[in-house]
Amino acid sequence: MKVQSKRYEPVLFPTYILQQAFNKVNAVGSATALVAILNKNELSIANIGDSGFLVIRFKNGEPFCPHKSKEQQHAFNIPYQLSQLPTQADLEILRRKGKLTEMSKLKQVLKKKNNVCQDSPENADDYNIELKEGDIVVSATDGVFDNLF
Repeated sequence: MKVQSKRYEPVLFPTYILQQAFNKVNAVGSATALVAILNKNELSIANIGDSGFLVIRFKNGEPFCPHKSKEQQHAFNIPYQLSQLPTQADLEILRRKGKLTEMSKLKQVLKKKNNVCQDSPENADDYNIELKEGDIVVSATDGVFDNLF
């Protein structure tokens, strides 16, 4: 009797992938992000900030939008962002390079650390959507959704 083995298919979660990528970043800065995984007809998405997605579906030849990400903002024009603030080592590098103005500005930002929005992958919104044949998925950065309606 021949025993058939089942093929192992790993399950990946977008928030996990976002967290792993975030953990590997050592550059100073911030960014919004969207990670999407399509597994057969299920679309799983992790989205943080004002990047986003929408699904366009057709009914009787007319398009409609059954699914759309929501924008994450702390306040007007202050989207959630994955952030890495500079460390003392980063400031020392700037000092050695003679970039004293930049170093001074960063020190001022760090003094007001409570006013700086520091978001992490845990702040991402998670979506699981069952797609149908003919669906169109559009993902874009904030610049696209701000200017196209």
